[in-house]
Amino acid sequence: MSILEVRGIEKTYSGKRILKAVDFDLESGKLTVLGGLNGIGKSTLIKIMSGDIRPDSGEIVFDGNRVELRSIVEARRIGIS
Repeated sequence: MSILEVRGIEKTYSGKRILKAVDFDLESGKLTVLGGLNGIGKSTLIKIMSGDIRPDSGEIVFDGNRVELRSIVEARRIGIS
């Protein structure tokens, strides 16, 4: 069962689309690796999942509940760190 899910995440900076319709799941108790070339949006996705930046669109589901993370502090408060 997924503890954290992102669905349809999109992010654009200065007219350049960094993330386009990204889906990603993290399962409790499993090691997950996020890999890829430089500049493809790995750090941006992690920052979105941790509440550091907000996506332009898409949704984040944590422990079965849709959440809107407005800050890292808020994410930590609900258990994402």
